[in-house]
Amino acid sequence: MRRSVLAVGILLLTALVRLWGLGGQSLWMDEAFSHLFATLPLSLSWQAMIVDAVHPPLYYLLLRPWLTLAGDGEFALRFPSAVAGVLTVALLLRVGRDWLGERAGAWAAFLLALNPFHVWYSQEARMYALLGFLSLAVLAAFWRVLRQRRHCDWAVLGVLSALAYATHYFALYLPLIEFVFLLATFRRYHHTLARWAAVQTLAVLPLAGWLATLYTTAGGTFGIGWIPAPRLVDPLLTLWSFGMAYDGRLTLWVVAGLGVWSVLLILGMRRGSVEKDAKLVLLLALALPPLATLLLSLRRPTYVERFFIGILPAFVALAAVGMARLPRPAHFVIGLTLAGLGIWGVARFHLDPVFAKEDWRAAARSIEARERAGDVLALRYFQHVVPFGYYYRGTLEPEAVTLNQVTTPPEELVADHGRLWLVLRARHGDPHHLAWSEPFDPELDEADPTMREWVAAHQREDVVAYSGVSVLLFDLENP
Repeated sequence: MRRSVLAVGILLLTALVRLWGLGGQSLWMDEAFSHLFATLPLSLSWQAMIVDAVHPPLYYLLLRPWLTLAGDGEFALRFPSAVAGVLTVALLLRVGRDWLGERAGAWAAFLLALNPFHVWYSQEARMYALLGFLSLAVLAAFWRVLRQRRHCDWAVLGVLSALAYATHYFALYLPLIEFVFLLATFRRYHHTLARWAAVQTLAVLPLAGWLATLYTTAGGTFGIGWIPAPRLVDPLLTLWSFGMAYDGRLTLWVVAGLGVWSVLLILGMRRGSVEKDAKLVLLLALALPPLATLLLSLRRPTYVERFFIGILPAFVALAAVGMARLPRPAHFVIGLTLAGLGIWGVARFHLDPVFAKEDWRAAARSIEARERAGDVLALRYFQHVVPFGYYYRGTLEPEAVTLNQVTTPPEELVADHGRLWLVLRARHGDPHHLAWSEPFDPELDEADPTMREWVAAHQREDVVAYSGVSVLLFDLENP
């Protein structure tokens, strides 16, 4: 009875923090693309996903029937991610008790329930919460295969793996984790290697078909050129994000929190009551993806924090193991301290401007309120028309300054028009920030020299800076 009450309490808390303010913030650009891909006619949607080529299509295909039923408002768009977040905590509660023991398993689920990083992506209309759930489900199925070795368990592992691979490319770290585990425990599990390889071959077929389509249709470009080169400090910043949500401000509270998380992880890695195989799976899940990504990024940068959400359960699970090793009064104090840090982090999402998403909603409303006949409305890139168009209900026809890498000279855009509305988005360049809300100077931020010089040379009647988006008004009749 006590276990059931605790489980229900953790899940209610999980749902509460993920549904609180779910539709409050504006959609940022990637979320608007989720809406676009899930609402276009299916044939057009498929073509658009191929042209975009950034992620596999499963998330968008699953989102489509839900939006048909629930509508396409911000809350409805983000609700499936919130559900995936709750399911991940529920699964960790079950798996954690099997792997870690009653006390550590409950603490792991509790820490994930209040984890700011997990809450953030459980409130975003993207595939990351689903990736987190499927990653944990795959590892749980792999563990069950090792223990039970029934045909149905192998089938479950294959189906879950295929779904994970079709959700995000970083799910391909899951078979790497499994393979390294099987090599490390070869004497005990060598008899499973051939069947495991056959299951993985079948599981990767849907993704292989998708990749073949990309390479024959889109030329194999994946739209990730914005990602900066990796740094050795990146794994430490990932630890910061996983523990307290990275915001770039290294305060005393952050240092103290990082110290607590680090001590717990070290304690969790030591020998103890947790089964050695379970701990090895968790260690491999936590260490292999970021280290392998650092190495691969030497050739092509791919280190982006949200891609690692699948290893977050391993992070909190190892910390929970370390916490369970402490004397009872101490582990309660540490646990409640981490819970307090989690609540503080989640509250900052709603109170701290640094966690504000791009405010395309406010940008669109400001133009609607002041536009007039004869104005021209331009957005810097064609991609920016997608989030702006989700909100804009005015009378002007949005145009893109740059389309398919071809930039229209501003003079052509403004010909025979009295005023120009120019909407600019801040350039993103940090793989650790959850949001990019810092103010930016359009003259300094604009990468194209022709556009930058035109903006600098013309007097602006008004400039309004919103989170991640600026609206510039040029009165060309009265310079």
